[in-house]
Amino acid sequence: MATFARIADDETPSISVDARAIVADVDDNIYGGFTEHIGRCIYGGIYDPGNALADENGFRKDVIEALQELRIPVVRYPGGNFVATYHWLDGVGPKADRPKRPELAWDGMESNQFGTDEFLKWCEVVGTEPYFCLNFGTGTLDEALGWIEYCNSNKDTHYANLRRKHGRKEPYNVKYWALGNEVWGPWQVEQMTKEDYAKKAYQWAKAIKLLDPSVKLILCGETGYSSWDFHVIKECIKLDLHGLGGSTTVGLIDMHSIHIYTASSDHAKNATAPRAAERAIEITAGLIDLARAENHVPPTVPRQKICFDEWNVWDPVRAPGEQGAEERYTLSDALAVGVWLNVFVRQAKHVGMANIAQSVNVISPLMTTSKGVVKQTTWWPLLLFSKYMRGRTVAVNVRSGEYQGDTEPAWIRGTMDTPWLDVSAVLDNGVVNLAVVNVHEQRDFVTELAGVEASGKVEVYAVTGPGVDAVNTEEKQEVGISESTWDAVYASARDALRGGKYGTLGSPAAFKESAFYLWFKTINHHFIEVESTRTPVPQLVPQASGLVLELGPGMGNQLRRFEKSKVTRVVGVESNAHFAPDILLQVQEQGLEDVYELLTCSVDDSNALERHGIVAGSLDTVLSIQVLCSVPHPEATLKELYRLLKPGGKLIFWEHHRSSDWVTVVMQYLWNPIWSQFIGCHMTRDIPAAIATAGEWENLDSIDGDKRTWALMPRAWGVLIKPSAPA
Repeated sequence: MATFARIADDETPSISVDARAIVADVDDNIYGGFTEHIGRCIYGGIYDPGNALADENGFRKDVIEALQELRIPVVRYPGGNFVATYHWLDGVGPKADRPKRPELAWDGMESNQFGTDEFLKWCEVVGTEPYFCLNFGTGTLDEALGWIEYCNSNKDTHYANLRRKHGRKEPYNVKYWALGNEVWGPWQVEQMTKEDYAKKAYQWAKAIKLLDPSVKLILCGETGYSSWDFHVIKECIKLDLHGLGGSTTVGLIDMHSIHIYTASSDHAKNATAPRAAERAIEITAGLIDLARAENHVPPTVPRQKICFDEWNVWDPVRAPGEQGAEERYTLSDALAVGVWLNVFVRQAKHVGMANIAQSVNVISPLMTTSKGVVKQTTWWPLLLFSKYMRGRTVAVNVRSGEYQGDTEPAWIRGTMDTPWLDVSAVLDNGVVNLAVVNVHEQRDFVTELAGVEASGKVEVYAVTGPGVDAVNTEEKQEVGISESTWDAVYASARDALRGGKYGTLGSPAAFKESAFYLWFKTINHHFIEVESTRTPVPQLVPQASGLVLELGPGMGNQLRRFEKSKVTRVVGVESNAHFAPDILLQVQEQGLEDVYELLTCSVDDSNALERHGIVAGSLDTVLSIQVLCSVPHPEATLKELYRLLKPGGKLIFWEHHRSSDWVTVVMQYLWNPIWSQFIGCHMTRDIPAAIATAGEWENLDSIDGDKRTWALMPRAWGVLIKPSAPA
């Protein structure tokens, strides 16, 4: 739950979290998926036999790994519109005997090579729960009961024995079953009126619950704010003792589904459109309560929840379903998905499940190629929410400016607020996690944060890219996650919230970072020229090998110098997040996407490094090119780097240091206060001595250096080897 107070755009926004005000448990099922027989979702998506990336079952292993990363708890199948002419018996048994059928929903052909048993086995491999949709078009009640018996019965009956004959002894125990899909739509085979559907759905529900009382049944709703929803909910959410064995503690219907897609070519409309879903949830929840009251459903029957089993950003004109509906998502779409997910977290009291449509290739955050998967822009907010926005929803109050232009749909304006900062918060294992989406295309908002006690470090993850039109493709990855750590004392008072770009804290240090980035970017071409023609750097960097930790990659100047055949993985640690887009661009241009990983944190942040596998004795190479002059404590940093190096590992460096000429030293000390304040590096550090005392080196005498004793910034360089472990 979030409350909102509008303020002028030039006022300072604030977010107040009340962790004591628990609203509801967040059902993990709001992070559900959806797979339908359409386009490349099943064939060429999750199922691709013959592909080198498929396992012995024909399941794409890279897709499985990606969905496991999202921790998807439930996946809907087999449709969608497809289900209106789907007969489950066509898709079981020996594959050679399965018939090919015309597919009417998407104007295709269904081979039935992937069916019930394949999907349920795939769910077991992924570690997710299945959710089946019943055929309310050309299907019959007998057929539906047979499918449930096939999946769930342990009795000595026909369809249970058929399952055993097909090689599955134990029941699958499929819990969730939908009573049709979008049967109100004119595009459906066997479209129904709301009156006909309500009668049919109620009678099917009675029969199904008599067969298997353990299943959860989901009504077919529309948008949640239509006359269809009003009528169907009123006629189906009631107490029926005849279909429940006389029980007054369970209901025939467990959830009511609604479907909404949003999209606009205008960024502000696109990012605020999911607010329509929030109003739809509130209206549907009211209709459920009204039906329970009018139909005298006792409080002993659990309150029915909402199953938002199709949602996403989708423009059917831009990505027609008949052509596979393969959207190319932008950063604007990723921000819209962030707002969608905030809606589900805020409305946790009412939402029991939500399923993004769809999980692979079709209007999906995940795309497959013959060589692997591409994580679209919308993948990243989904990943962050799935990892961090679980637990219990807590109350939030937001004071912010508001987008006041036209909305899509138009009725949002006047019925819902559209703040620039869209917020939700959860309490998970004693930790408050806050999700903030800045929907403003140009502005950053330095924002006051109140109501939470912060201590230690605050972990910050930002979905970011060069602009709202940025996309991720197989050729280029423009949008990703920036990781950083904030000091809790400062972060608890003032946070940087930035839409589409890296945030800047309203502190002197942060402004210095921003200014340094702009200055460095302006003169970077000079650094490239000097390093390439007048220094040993081009000979030093190619000696990096194995697992490499690159300190302060800056603009990514050294990436072009790595020998790809020598490095297995490169982890860049850059504390100034402003450099991240430039680094990632260089990663792409140099073809290092498979080996380079960027962390926007301090090299002293051992927790962040450990999360990415950088632990004591793990590194083959540490690369430091003009970085040690600017770290806060070079001696401590070098000792830590020595600890991380494995025996036989090497430190490659080119650094400036304090001069050995006393006249030059005087000049350095005179210049250093100004230089260190505005540029951020120190001229008077004895870097060679700090390196020498970091630990034992096999070849300390190999350090080379600038012979110009009068140089104001003399350099030292070398490749030092940490002694190998005793035999």
